[in-house]
Amino acid sequence: EYEDAKNMMETAKINLKRQQEALALLYESSDPTGGSLQFYSGRAEALQSQIDLINYRIEKSRITSQIAGVVANLSVKKGDLINPGSPLMNTFQEDEYNVETFIPAESASSVIEGMKVKIVQGRKGEDVVFDGIVEKIAPTAVERISPLGLEEQRIKVTVKPEVPKNLHLFPGTVLDVEFTTDKREGVLAVPKTALFPYEKGEALWKVEDGRAKIQPVETGFENDSHVVIEKGLVPGDLIILNPQLSGLKEGKKIIADNE
Repeated sequence: EYEDAKNMMETAKINLKRQQEALALLYESSDPTGGSLQFYSGRAEALQSQIDLINYRIEKSRITSQIAGVVANLSVKKGDLINPGSPLMNTFQEDEYNVETFIPAESASSVIEGMKVKIVQGRKGEDVVFDGIVEKIAPTAVERISPLGLEEQRIKVTVKPEVPKNLHLFPGTVLDVEFTTDKREGVLAVPKTALFPYEKGEALWKVEDGRAKIQPVETGFENDSHVVIEKGLVPGDLIILNPQLSGLKEGKKIIADNE
């Protein structure tokens, strides 16, 4: 369509030039009659209007990127027919990256714009950790498939990373984003793996007088790995971290390893 419009414009320009030359010749040869003058003037105006219209169509056909950057990939090639609104390419600006992540809908109320987060890039040997700031929170939830294949309601969160100068990120890199929505200090916490269901609540194995004992507990705040013990333990209590130890039972003698 763009090439057709260009060809049409060139043809219209040639025709306009011819009509202008004919009109000039008419003036030079003799005084033109009113009808001849009106005819050639009308043709010239019509051709100019046609050129203006074609110029407009060409301008509308020209697709311009909204940013100055690097083309990551092209979705089309020369000669392809495309529909309006079809993506043509992906572009990016170096050092102007955003990180997109999807959080559970039930956790979205704890996340606010301007909130600081930790961004983790997994690497062999040692992960690279740097800061980021929540820039935008989507107003609606979307359906996402979890790693377990379950449908979940998720909220898209856009994070602006504060990339260290010595770190080069590539577009499309997979990163982990850590949100701290709550923080507790000076509390008694144990690994979640130490707990097991007991009666109508939870319990863990406690070592008392050198022997194993089931200790019911009440839990509170938790994160991915630990849970706060609200009731049932005091600082200094010795617990068994693995409740699946072979032969573990009430009253079994336990030898603590202090190393």
